[in-house]
Amino acid sequence: MLVDEKSITDIAIQKFIEITAFAKIEFTFDNQTHHLLIKHVAPHSSAAEETGPLAQIVVWKWVAGTQDLILDKGGSISFECIASSVIIRILKKRPVIENPCLPLSSPGDDFTVHIGIRQVTLSASWLMTVSPMFERMLTTKMKESVERKVTLDDIVPGFTMEQFELFLGYICRNNWRERLPDPTTVVGLVPVADYFQIGWLKERCDAHLVNAVEIPLADRLLLAERFNLSKLQTFFLQSVSVVDLKKIVKPTLPRLSPPTFLTDLTDRLCDEE
Repeated sequence: MLVDEKSITDIAIQKFIEITAFAKIEFTFDNQTHHLLIKHVAPHSSAAEETGPLAQIVVWKWVAGTQDLILDKGGSISFECIASSVIIRILKKRPVIENPCLPLSSPGDDFTVHIGIRQVTLSASWLMTVSPMFERMLTTKMKESVERKVTLDDIVPGFTMEQFELFLGYICRNNWRERLPDPTTVVGLVPVADYFQIGWLKERCDAHLVNAVEIPLADRLLLAERFNLSKLQTFFLQSVSVVDLKKIVKPTLPRLSPPTFLTDLTDRLCDEE
């Protein structure tokens, strides 16, 4: 699972060190050859080593309106980095938990979620703690509160157990504080976090999508619009050149709708190139 992420755009500094919760990473820049050496030094402790933290190095640059991936790996590497940006992701082994939100032993804490032919019984108190939607459902005289169950795909057509299990993995009592969205989960996680009104999880998705260069910019633009992701919207309005923004916006414009963001995008496109 992803537990830390940093983006580095100014790599003209000759040498610096990033110390994460799990490892120390050393950067050395050669001004003559314009090569950057990244050395994954070591985990902080033997305990950290046993859990297997890894440093994923993602290097990209702007090419014809896209964020072109140059490198996506771990370990120690050296590469030419003219006009390139670096993203450092720290990954940690995720414990396998069959039910991350088991009910407590206290009476009345069981709450069963049905999706299709599958079901899972969870802790009502924990669901209410993390989700305002579940809190309203379980503290009022709604049918779900009385019956101690909900059929989610009746409320949200097309909702799957796989989506819900992904969501549960991120609100798990054991790791909700440290687990961050990653490029493989964030697209499916944003709508779930939005629907269940979990602000802190939606904010984490928003922040990660700025650095999720593996996901096409057009797709991220639509997510920024649909779910009102402020950090991602700011990225498009301030960090993407007008030339590149035109290439991204043109095919997605018919699907953009919120007046404020669309107006801001139009103003940005009218800027001098």
